[in-house]
Amino acid sequence: MNQLGSNSDYVLSNGARVDFKVRYDSSGGAVVSELHIHFPSNLNVPDGGISANTLREIQIGELLRHWNAQSKNPRSSQQMKLEQSDEEALLHALHNYPTNLGRSEIPAIFLASTAYFYAKLLRENPRTPNVKLSELLEIPIRTVNTRVSKARAAGFLESGDGNRVGGRGRGYLTPTATQEITHFLKGVNDEYQTE
Repeated sequence: MNQLGSNSDYVLSNGARVDFKVRYDSSGGAVVSELHIHFPSNLNVPDGGISANTLREIQIGELLRHWNAQSKNPRSSQQMKLEQSDEEALLHALHNYPTNLGRSEIPAIFLASTAYFYAKLLRENPRTPNVKLSELLEIPIRTVNTRVSKARAAGFLESGDGNRVGGRGRGYLTPTATQEITHFLKGVNDEYQTE
């Protein structure tokens, strides 16, 4: 967040400037922790000043996207970035997610891949990552919720338990997930090279 009025992070349609700070909550999710709305001294204050309409224009998800885009999020720079072909390999694996394993454990690559796409979609859509993942995989949201929970429990998504206030998701790919995905993709790429 900048000094008030010096170079505001976000500007509303009526000219009001919005400055905000982002911190991590106790569960590890990035949240807006401070918000300032003001009109610069060189701008006439509209009738009503800061009104309910002004407040409704502020979308927390948009502020967090703005913050991520400005590279202020140290965790976003740590996120794994894959080539499209590698993402397609992970998607192919997820489309073959095992069901009815009995007492056998789900292979780690399925949980790591779920964590990867959840974290990626969370950065792009902070309010609806589960919905977007459901659309991407063409499976019910309830199934997505179960798979994301399993990925968290297996240590592939970093965050606390339960949902944050407002239902906004949270999650960062762990080094364990990155290792699992890297190992899997190396095997896929080696297979393509020997054919």
